[in-house]
Amino acid sequence: MDSGISYIDTHIGNGRIAQEGDKVQVHYSLAGEDRRVVLDTRNFGFEPSIFYIGDGTVIPGLEQGVIGMAEGGNRTLRIPPELGYQKHELPDGLVDKMKPIFMAVTLKSLGNPYLQMQIRERKREVLQVAKRVNTSILNFTYPNFRWIGK
Repeated sequence: MDSGISYIDTHIGNGRIAQEGDKVQVHYSLAGEDRRVVLDTRNFGFEPSIFYIGDGTVIPGLEQGVIGMAEGGNRTLRIPPELGYQKHELPDGLVDKMKPIFMAVTLKSLGNPYLQMQIRERKREVLQVAKRVNTSILNFTYPNFRWIGK
C-alpha cells in the first residue's frame, strides 16, 4: 500500500471486496513491535468492531488496511506510527505509540456502500459525541469496554 502499511493475506475470503464507504464488521488483535498480542477482540468478549471505511472512527491504518479484503478473509497489517495510535488515545503502556504496530484482522461481514456525504456527517457526529462525553474514539467504538483508572 502506498501509505506505508504493509500486509499479508493469511486467508482470502470469498465474499465482496471492501472499499471506501463500506460498513464493515471486524475482529482484530493488536500487537506492538515485539509482536506480543496486547488486545484481541475475540478473547476479551468484545463484539466485532463495526465502522464505515473512511468515517474516521478507528485508526487510519485499520481503515486503510481493510480496503481490498474479501469478506471472510484474514489479513495481518504492519501499521506505521503515523497511521496507528500516535495521534489517538490508548492506555499508557499498551503499545509504543512511536513504533509500528501489528494487527491481525478478520473481515466478518461487509455491508452496503455508504455515500461520501454521509460518511463526512457521521465523522463529525462521532467526534462531537466523543468531545461531549470526554472519551476517546476507541471507548466510543467499544461502549462495553471500560478502562480501569485514568
